[in-house]
Amino acid sequence: MEHDPNTVAFVLREHVGLAAFLWAQRDSLAQEDPADFAALATVDGRLAANLDALLLAGGAAWPMIDAALADYPEKGEVFLYAHHALQNQDWARLEALVPQAAAAEEGLHGLGAALAHLPPAVTAAVVRDWLGHSDGFRVQAALEALTIRKVDPGQRLAEFLRHPDSGVRTCACHLAAVLERQDLKPELRQLYATDAAAQTAAGRALARMGEPVAAQSLMAEVAEKVENWPQTLRILLSCLPADRFAAWMTELGGDPATREIVVRAVGMAGDRQRLDWILAQMAEPETIIAAGHAVIDLCPEAASQEELWSSEAAKFPPRIAAHFQEDMPRLPLAKAMAQALLGGARKGRWP
Repeated sequence: MEHDPNTVAFVLREHVGLAAFLWAQRDSLAQEDPADFAALATVDGRLAANLDALLLAGGAAWPMIDAALADYPEKGEVFLYAHHALQNQDWARLEALVPQAAAAEEGLHGLGAALAHLPPAVTAAVVRDWLGHSDGFRVQAALEALTIRKVDPGQRLAEFLRHPDSGVRTCACHLAAVLERQDLKPELRQLYATDAAAQTAAGRALARMGEPVAAQSLMAEVAEKVENWPQTLRILLSCLPADRFAAWMTELGGDPATREIVVRAVGMAGDRQRLDWILAQMAEPETIIAAGHAVIDLCPEAASQEELWSSEAAKFPPRIAAHFQEDMPRLPLAKAMAQALLGGARKGRWP
């Protein structure tokens, strides 16, 4: 049976667009704190189906993949291009991708993630080769892959912290942080003190290993709600002395603009005795989202109980609905939460 070439091209184009979009969506979901593992599982299933379809298509998919990267030079398209090249052992295309990935938005992350996504039998030789490459970008991509998979390169990691390329040094700091390589603290302290390019990454690595040398700058990031501030808050909770952290929370709690940070911190601290207080924060538009995340930190099972959440404005008090207007996210239902998590002992108290 013959197939219409136009139909085949259309189907492949759909698979390409979906695969790039789904991986980018999956990457964003994985970076959320706390992560929605049910949503991740759903996206993973759809992503795998589209990647498998493209694997079956082989070389026939390249025109659509080329066009996607040309039209949208972003992390999802870089990931897909690298993934398909690696699966098909198309080393010429993988090499051609490198400068395009370097110029693409979050291209380094997309390239490193493709190396990490496939089994070592497919990617190990490339990662080994790129770790020793003279091109700093390739070394960064290989280190990104090791960071995602939490693979320790042993003594070589110290060498990467002294690499002439600042991007490599920064990536090496990230890997040291993920691996919690306590033996590398001296090198990280040196970078923090003398290397402006890698200072932030070195400070975060030290903080993750219990040394709050960069605490002041990290606290400023959280207070200003810089991207991924919840992860930074979690680092600070683990490394700051308890009295200093408490004083900081008192300061933030006095400002409505930063009160949600305090709500998140209470959830991250894991004290279920404060659940009553967290539920009360669902009455305020400024803290209702943070309260939902805090509940998931304390009671992870609540995340998958759909009856405890809604995006329908009619199910919330008018001031909540008015605050979000037509942009209602998935919000926690305080009464339902109280009933499920506190046994309804305070029935009628929650908005």
